[in-house]
Amino acid sequence: MKRILFVIIAAALILFLTILLGFHLQKKAAEAETYALSDSENAVMGQASDPEDETFHTSGAPDVFGVTLVLTDYKSSDELREGIDSLSDFDDVMIPVTDENDTLIFLSDGLNQLILQETPAGNTSDTRFRDAIAMLREKDVRLTARYVPFRLPDEPELAALVDGVLMEDLAEIGFDEVLIDLSAKCGDEPTVEETRILCRYLSECRSKAGDLQVGVLLPMALYRNASAAKQVQLFSSSVDFMALDLVCEPGSTVTDTYRTVSSALFSLYGSFTAYHIRVVIEPAETALVTAVYQACQDNKISSLCFGMTVLPEDLNYSQEPQDETPEPAETAELSGEPLEPDHMVVEENPYATTSENHFYEPETEDDGTSDDNSPMNWY
Repeated sequence: MKRILFVIIAAALILFLTILLGFHLQKKAAEAETYALSDSENAVMGQASDPEDETFHTSGAPDVFGVTLVLTDYKSSDELREGIDSLSDFDDVMIPVTDENDTLIFLSDGLNQLILQETPAGNTSDTRFRDAIAMLREKDVRLTARYVPFRLPDEPELAALVDGVLMEDLAEIGFDEVLIDLSAKCGDEPTVEETRILCRYLSECRSKAGDLQVGVLLPMALYRNASAAKQVQLFSSSVDFMALDLVCEPGSTVTDTYRTVSSALFSLYGSFTAYHIRVVIEPAETALVTAVYQACQDNKISSLCFGMTVLPEDLNYSQEPQDETPEPAETAELSGEPLEPDHMVVEENPYATTSENHFYEPETEDDGTSDDNSPMNWY
């Protein structure tokens, strides 16, 4: 009897150890498969990290040399056509579709249907808007709608619903892309959770846009903030292209503006390389805009758009911007080479410091939020 009991216990022990060994071997096999997959992904990423490779850039939009056309500045169709004809040196025209109060300047058929309201006829602003689109479609230019979502950041779910319909309208009207302006909405350092809410809004707009490419305009301070690198990467994953809002400091001299902007652009080399950022130069005095444009050229910025209507002759393309006779030390800084001042501290951005490590994602604490992109699960 004792011998039988011993055999039963031994058999049970052997079975238990066999099961443990099976789990152990299964775990090791899974780890080996994971490592193999990781090595394969790294090999592909290594191939894509060559700046000369056309597949390297994450942007879905082409490089542009753009200008802004403010339709409310024109009082007649003839005046509007004359203004459009003067922009022949640019390959992209950006049209703000909201006014200073973030109100649409045209009548959206889709939004009117959403609120069960008929689109009224004979609206002067809407007529001018559609005339301008028709005139620009005759030109060989890319059309960009600049849109400021007035419902953000207070009503992200409603904004996603309404603006998704608006994206469909903009695509139907004839725009090639929309630049959603969050430069004043997200601040210089939104939290990761705030960023995720904004990104879900952007993703919803993108899902409704069809062939319309969706970009986001963010403040320069956000790109330069090393502690907000995770947020920048989240934005990048939600849109087709990224844009940087470049604002001139009021009262600054041309030389100081050039130095400041050139230093900032140089410090963002890694971000420009990883995200292929478009620069939007905001309105300012013509001399300051010229200085900013020169700094962009010297830092090899390949995609930019002026946030106002400018003419090529106003920019003095062939001359360095300067409002005074430079000292010998200043001459080198305005010689056409990227500025590398000794006092400049380059931001250490763990996501995009160089072209080699832009796929690296530093670890962040798990805040327990869901990754579900459905607007119904935002909170």
